[in-house]
Amino acid sequence: MQDLSFYYDRTKRLRSRDGVEAEARAVLKKDLENALVKANGNNLMLIAHSMGSIIGYDVLRDLDRKPRKSEEEIEFILHDFIAIGSPLGVGLVKNNVRGERSYSKPSLRTPTVVKRRWANYADRKDPVAFDSHLRDDFGANSSAVRVEDDLVTNDYTAQGDRNPHKSYGYLRTPEISMHIQQFIEAGDSNS
Repeated sequence: MQDLSFYYDRTKRLRSRDGVEAEARAVLKKDLENALVKANGNNLMLIAHSMGSIIGYDVLRDLDRKPRKSEEEIEFILHDFIAIGSPLGVGLVKNNVRGERSYSKPSLRTPTVVKRRWANYADRKDPVAFDSHLRDDFGANSSAVRVEDDLVTNDYTAQGDRNPHKSYGYLRTPEISMHIQQFIEAGDSNS
């Protein structure tokens, strides 16, 4: 909850990569946005863990609204968005999203720039992803992409202690490995 509070607190400041101090949330979002926009035109997948899934969701929503600078600039497209160990179902997060955007029913949705798939992978024992079912909170976008919930077993252990929130454990689950493999194969066939 401390991370959420820091992220949503408009008074919190960070230094950006160019050394300019700015609102922490804006700095975090700008780094991801710059990386995504730079790779636009490629077959793109964003894998976001924990707080990263909130930042990723916010950036993708912002890219929905970003006007093109010229007719030649291509529309931003993200093919797959993968959220792992995500707190996007937490009431505080959903309320902030609703407060920042005026969506029609359903009030929360898949960002328009996601064109093929949004998958939410969660372990029932992950304390951060305790609302493991995002589908009932987020509607489809204009491309009919809607979040798919998939319960997985994150069996990551360190020194004998299981950590069902660890990103490494999520990335090695068969479900996520298969998703990544299918994404790569689909990209190869589009080359």
